[in-house]
Amino acid sequence: MFGQGFQKAYPDIKVTTLSAGRGSVRIQRIMAERRARIYNVDIYIGSPTDVTKTLITAKAVPPLKPLLALPEVVDRYHWSQHKDYYIDKQSKYTLMYEGTPQGGGIVYNTKLVDPKELKSFFDLLNPKWKGKIISIDPLVDGSSQQNLSFFYNYPPLGPNFIRRLYGEMDIPISRDDRQVLDWLAIGKYSFALFTRGTEDAIDQGLPIAMIPPGLFKEGAFVSPRSGLVSYMNQAPHPNAAKVAVNWLLSRQGQTVFQDLHRGWNNSMRENISKDKGLPIYRRQKGVDYMMANPAEYIDLTPIRQLLKERP
Repeated sequence: MFGQGFQKAYPDIKVTTLSAGRGSVRIQRIMAERRARIYNVDIYIGSPTDVTKTLITAKAVPPLKPLLALPEVVDRYHWSQHKDYYIDKQSKYTLMYEGTPQGGGIVYNTKLVDPKELKSFFDLLNPKWKGKIISIDPLVDGSSQQNLSFFYNYPPLGPNFIRRLYGEMDIPISRDDRQVLDWLAIGKYSFALFTRGTEDAIDQGLPIAMIPPGLFKEGAFVSPRSGLVSYMNQAPHPNAAKVAVNWLLSRQGQTVFQDLHRGWNNSMRENISKDKGLPIYRRQKGVDYMMANPAEYIDLTPIRQLLKERP
């Protein structure tokens, strides 16, 4: 989606995007090419885990800030809390430009679940939902990671919530997002966890919806779904990359970003219209959201060990 907007803004710069498949698959391809001394990528837009576990560890990304040149990009006054959000420990490699409130990655069948009856994350542990919840594999890199990080690190929930959720509720595991959403839509399951493609399924009119951020009394978190940008070293087109990064972070670029995502994503830039954004994904003033992807939360080793120990 980034490529479409940038190409329209700069028709003389040819854009080639690699967007098919999960982020982990794209990262594997990029790293395989780099080991063969093939450098095809100028900038990478992806998830926190892709970047911190692989690109930064491999020293494949240099500091991003030297590329920032436009006054409206350098000046952070119009960004959330008037500051940069870098997700790496050094606060210089990977900039977070999206901060979308999220509610834990929980999707439900609207014919089987009345969200008004749900007041807490712990309501999912009600025995009546046993065997009625399905999950995308939480041990695989992907959409589960930021939600699990929130569950694990947020004091009102913590490790015990994850232990009970996956240990008591007879949750089947799948790696097929489409199949999970189909099963949810036909009522085989009442809830699904961490599916990709949920927005498209809802747009198609399937009887499913997402638990909105803030519905549960424990709160919500702010995180990028994929709104992170890094600059690759050995970039084949450094000048074009500089133009692209500055456009992406500009007022125009962030407006295009939000519009292309049909309101499902919320830019960290505050001086653009949020009218097209879905109300549930707008940050509310005065709310102290948990930031679910700081560098110290990226290591999912203790969470995965916990999951492996489940009955």
